[in-house]
Amino acid sequence: MGLVKRLLEEQLPALPIEAYDQFFDVNGPFNPDANWLESASMEDQRLAVKTWFVSRYCNPAIETPYNHEDGYLYINGGPYDPADEIQDKFEGIVSDEVINDVVADLYFEVGDEWAPINYEPEDYDDRFGLELLDAGDPFKRLQDRINQAVQILSLEGSLEAKKIAEQLVFGHAITILESFLWETAEYWVENDQDILKNFVTKVPEFRDKKITLGEIYDQYEGLKDHIKGVLQKTTWHNWNKVVPMYRDGLGIEIGDPGVFEDSIIKRHDIVHRSGNDNKGNPVVISLADIKQLHEEIFKFSSRIDKQLIDRAEKQKPDF
Repeated sequence: MGLVKRLLEEQLPALPIEAYDQFFDVNGPFNPDANWLESASMEDQRLAVKTWFVSRYCNPAIETPYNHEDGYLYINGGPYDPADEIQDKFEGIVSDEVINDVVADLYFEVGDEWAPINYEPEDYDDRFGLELLDAGDPFKRLQDRINQAVQILSLEGSLEAKKIAEQLVFGHAITILESFLWETAEYWVENDQDILKNFVTKVPEFRDKKITLGEIYDQYEGLKDHIKGVLQKTTWHNWNKVVPMYRDGLGIEIGDPGVFEDSIIKRHDIVHRSGNDNKGNPVVISLADIKQLHEEIFKFSSRIDKQLIDRAEKQKPDF
């Protein structure tokens, strides 16, 4: 773990679970939930806005190269002015007073020139690796997982226990979808050289990465593992990342994932709020809800699987 991340863990304040948005990545910077932020007290708003900024930017003295002639060398971008970044992000969500207070505090601490924090994930961890032998394996696994989850609903127990089981099976359905998306992406990165090339040349997260000339050979040799490492740590219901990754990297359109939006919110409440929504009301899940979600996941994933299989068939050489 780098120095900046260690400092963040030591210094960032503890915010309530409601403060975190549903796409929050524990390995990445803090993102506040917009609904929570709008209704929060001014003190909590200041805290959340400042946390958002300092989890993305740091004092350049911490790890930015420096020489006496040119000063700090912002090799990862910047410098960044808190006034610009915070205004762009939070204007219209919190008051100008809150924004000005936070900016003044940050100016006092460091000034108007901040460096970006590098959240680049570590490369592939083979302890969590996948063994996928066939292009159809991810979709077969998805079907098996849905069937296994449905069997849980037939277990005997009290009414309360059955309700909890229904919540857990519903939430698990989103995990099944996420696993399919991850396993599918990893299979094709591992087995299709054209798709690997697409990830490097077209997906912004990899395409725009800055490297020095001296790093080229090391980066090239570890290229596949680096991409697989990013895939391992991707939040697979963060559609702002997943849709372009599939479009630019895998070369397909996955369709409209908006059909899962309400289910993802319910799953968030089941997992992170112990089955209650942000107002404290129980999340009610019926067997019909579970069946419908499983069917939507099956249709969504089936289309993705078919597109990729068809794409591979078309690219086979004619003999």
